[in-house]
Amino acid sequence: MNSNNSNNNEKDEYASLAQEVGRAYERMAVRAAVSMNRDTMQLYWSLGEKMASEETAARHGTHYIGALARRFKEEMPEREFTATGLGYMRRFYLLYRGVQPLDLEGLFCLPWSYHRGIIDRCPGNPDKALYYAALTLSTGMSRKDLMTRMDLSFYETAGRPAAEPRFRLPEYGSPLATELMQDMEDTQATGKRMPRKAREPLKRKLIKLFLLKGLSCSGADMCVRMGERHVCLDLVMYSRELKRSVLVEFVPEAVSAADMETILLHASALDDIRMEGEGETIGLLICRAEDGVHARYVCREPSDLSSLPTEEAIEANLL
Repeated sequence: MNSNNSNNNEKDEYASLAQEVGRAYERMAVRAAVSMNRDTMQLYWSLGEKMASEETAARHGTHYIGALARRFKEEMPEREFTATGLGYMRRFYLLYRGVQPLDLEGLFCLPWSYHRGIIDRCPGNPDKALYYAALTLSTGMSRKDLMTRMDLSFYETAGRPAAEPRFRLPEYGSPLATELMQDMEDTQATGKRMPRKAREPLKRKLIKLFLLKGLSCSGADMCVRMGERHVCLDLVMYSRELKRSVLVEFVPEAVSAADMETILLHASALDDIRMEGEGETIGLLICRAEDGVHARYVCREPSDLSSLPTEEAIEANLL
């Protein structure tokens, strides 16, 4: 009996620890998305400020935004900076240009899709816009719920003064956090990613497989800085035997040369912060095709991967 009780207590302790670690990774994922979103909103704010300046209007006239969109398309075709999108950035700045810095910090936590809805429904009314921004941050509501409240004139009927949006980390699993992370995936500068709903079950199975092989999980949905921007990494495992990290990324289609170049580029960001004596990061691409799941290790140079699950074992485990 004592032995059984001891085993049960041990299992409960392991389960509790696993849940605690899982929640920690969830918070990391949200913090990474918030950090990336804030950088993106700061960029949009700066662009909007430049486009709204009197000097810009005087120098380039009324066709400035269209000309700028065409130039961006030539220089950065993957970013899809349209004239409409640039116009929203200009309106974004004009709506909030008198807002205090602390309020801006809160505003920059909201996804761009939320901002566009607020901009459309609160033209020239920063108090009203701030009220809805604060309401969203405090409740973690979805974009659809926010649009519904604005369409029902919630601000006018609530009988409360406009609240001040303060920085608040959305709770993992809330509609706001989910849409925030999805928006950040959609704005990745390089590479295509498998949709979150498709990759999360594969990620859980893959983590379990790697743990059984003696690797540890360094993080999921990790945010690392590459130059002037952030990149969100799907999964990072660590092999104590090899003293090397394994970066896993999930792509929606068959593995391409561009995918291999991208994962090596992202791996270099991890290599920049690796400890002395550790080897270069190993890449692992996972894709789901019509004929099943495919795995492909990617390394800068020939490496001994015998202590890692084989590509065939990974594919069989992820079916």
